[in-house]
Amino acid sequence: LYTDAKEWFELIEMKRQRAILLSDEEQRFDVLRSIAGIYEQKLDDTMEAIGAWNEVLEQNPEDALSLQALDKLYQSESMVPALLDNLQKQRELFVDQAMVVEIGFRIGALQEHQLSELEGAIESYRAVLVHQPTHVEAIEALERIARDASFGAQAIEVIEPLHREAGRWDRLVEMLELKIVLLDDPAEQLEELLIIAEIHEEGRSDPRAAFTAYARALEALPSRGETVAALERIADAELLFEDLAAVYQGQIEKVYDAEVEWQLLARLGVLRETHQEDVRGAIEAYRRALDGGATDPELLSALDRLYLSEAMWHELDEILERQLEFADSPEETNRCKLRQGGIRERELDDVAGAIAVYR
Repeated sequence: LYTDAKEWFELIEMKRQRAILLSDEEQRFDVLRSIAGIYEQKLDDTMEAIGAWNEVLEQNPEDALSLQALDKLYQSESMVPALLDNLQKQRELFVDQAMVVEIGFRIGALQEHQLSELEGAIESYRAVLVHQPTHVEAIEALERIARDASFGAQAIEVIEPLHREAGRWDRLVEMLELKIVLLDDPAEQLEELLIIAEIHEEGRSDPRAAFTAYARALEALPSRGETVAALERIADAELLFEDLAAVYQGQIEKVYDAEVEWQLLARLGVLRETHQEDVRGAIEAYRRALDGGATDPELLSALDRLYLSEAMWHELDEILERQLEFADSPEETNRCKLRQGGIRERELDDVAGAIAVYR
């Protein structure tokens, strides 16, 4: 009768009295649910409907129908904290993996976009990816958070192994580049740069990009021999000799460690001489190393060879004088002096100087 007469408040009161009298729990829950339905559907009173549904939950905290009904009502009223609490209860209640994933993602999105709780969002997205590692939206959300200065590192920690396992090399490199920006320790930055170089070379099959990454690694630590070896290996395979020369030249101008500078100048000299057929450029590099304090006998041998090929007799005479300082046997000393004397006599027209050496 109350229903036919649309006397909703009287109907609600009658149902409340009936619920009190019922001993069967499920029947009582059905009556309470019907009260919530009247508020929601007949009276269009969202707040009273929310109260009624929560009354059901007070007596039956695991009532899925009440949780789902409140889910929609909280959304309609933009009651974000209540909605979050509701979704977390639903996630604990459901055992169906698809539902758990869907609700988990909604929790993460709520935390990220409406509550600005990025740390909580990361954990929610992480939980989603545990159940479904290929969840596109969760992956994209973590990539988005990875750009945040405060929580980016935590997001990258979650997403990095997933990209690696799936072979998503371009996206992995992007995340590692962001990671480098977030890192404060130069040693850790270098480690990530070397990983990026390896990914470019082996994962992406892009040796030129790998070369660029190794060049950045050399700038970070110019003394690292393995980086130099990797650069030279790729340059040999890809004929990137001009690029390699530019890398060495750039580092030589920046480095403050004299020994590292000599080593790079020596490498540049070998490159100019062997691959670029630039004898004068090689001489300049070797000479800078020598004048800077390098004492490597191989530098002297290289300059000896190049000065001879270019008929630079005065310079060769000087180099032979230096080689005498490193001669480790009488035979070696005599060999150098005979060559020096011959050059002074025949090429420099310095008979007195030649006699002085022969003596």
